Amino acid sequence: MSISGHETRSVFDRYNIVSETDLSRAAEQIEQGKKLEREKLASEFGVQFGVESPRSVA
Repeated sequence: MSISGHETRSVFDRYNIVSETDLSRAAEQIEQGKKLEREKLASEFGVQFGVESPRSVA
């Protein structure tokens, strides 16, 4: 409620209509955004996420 700005629970409940499909789509969009951000950083800085860098042997 603090994020959406609703002051009362009754008004929040009136507009808080979410289906399982909506939640699944939102999760997919978040994951796609994370993937795009990782790809962008990888191309800009030459970093591969989830891959450990080889350790230098001294």
